[in-house]
Amino acid sequence: MNSMTHLRHLFSIVFFIIFLPACSVIKEVKQELAVADSLSVISGRVVIDNTKPLDTVYVLLMKKADDFDLILINQTTVDANGDYKFAVPPGEYFLVAYYDNNGDKTYQSDTEMAAYYGQTSGPPAMLNITKAQSYLAQPLHITGTLIDSGDYSVTVDLPNSNIAAGRVVKVNDPVFSRKNALLGMIRPIEFVQTVGGGIYLFEEYDPNKIPVIFIHGIGGSISNWESIISNLDATKYQAVGVYYASGFRLDLISDFILNGVNQLQSKFGFSEFYVVAHSMGGLVSRSFIRKYLAAPRTARIGLYSTINSPMLGMDSANSGVKYSPIIIPSWRDVAAGSEFIQNIMAWDLPEDIPYYLFFTYESGSGDDGVVSLESQIPLKLQQEATKMFGLTGSHAGVLADPVFIEQFNKTLLR
Repeated sequence: MNSMTHLRHLFSIVFFIIFLPACSVIKEVKQELAVADSLSVISGRVVIDNTKPLDTVYVLLMKKADDFDLILINQTTVDANGDYKFAVPPGEYFLVAYYDNNGDKTYQSDTEMAAYYGQTSGPPAMLNITKAQSYLAQPLHITGTLIDSGDYSVTVDLPNSNIAAGRVVKVNDPVFSRKNALLGMIRPIEFVQTVGGGIYLFEEYDPNKIPVIFIHGIGGSISNWESIISNLDATKYQAVGVYYASGFRLDLISDFILNGVNQLQSKFGFSEFYVVAHSMGGLVSRSFIRKYLAAPRTARIGLYSTINSPMLGMDSANSGVKYSPIIIPSWRDVAAGSEFIQNIMAWDLPEDIPYYLFFTYESGSGDDGVVSLESQIPLKLQQEATKMFGLTGSHAGVLADPVFIEQFNKTLLR
């Protein structure tokens, strides 16, 4: 399948979803994708007495409800350096960090140490966030309980989240339906609000097994991995599925995965895990690993594998951004030569992480029906790879191919 054929395939998916319910939906989809494309990132660091563990520190993203109250709209943990990130649409925000004494993930204003962003005396500082920018906030220093400014109070009222953090489900659970997967591509914000996504297990956690984290591609879901997971050696490995809205920009997706893996590792305490990615998941996973290794870690990455991933991008994504009436934000990063691809490919995978590179091609063709061989196996990845495996097969069909599954399982044992 050449790039124009693949582009027509992408367009057919877009138009099928948009026009099947009603033509008026196109306006809603455009508006939602515009919001998704305009998301900014707020990042920063929390500083606290080094005798207190950082895995009990939370950062709250707040908005003003009225003249006096700040309400919670999101909450996240910090990494081993105390760093955090939020993806937000343009708007006015406040930050609060607190030390969770009792582990209930809820701020107790009378007993728990906390700090407003920017507060030394008087009201906390407001962050005025504009479109599609990165904001580095000054450090949040937690030294005691919140200073009473007399102007603001914190109201923690966060509804139950749909985001999974180690939830146990069946690999064929309806939440992983094709309809939901496509929703995550076309309407990523609605996906987060209604489906959630996150990190899933398929049996109760077993500390004697190595977690194998599977990352799907664009328009995909955990169900894409069903054949592989059902043939995984369950005596040695714990299958872990990442489920995300594939329409978002890839940097935001890798942040989402990083936060999920950090929470999972904090919860279960495993010392090693593997990362396996298909298609666009290869781009996302390389970004995730780069970020994961940037902070001190207690869990090592024992194996990394990409399968049919467009590591040099795709010309069809460039054409989609240029010509499609509906632009999926993730296309901007999958596009050949994008800034995202340049950044992750300029980074070198550490030599101590075994890397297994799988690629496929259709008979008599220079691609797998979607991704060219040139993009699947660029020279840099060939040099990084511990071993490469080439098979005949289609882009998605390989995940259910018995020959591939047998070779994949042998690779895990190396």
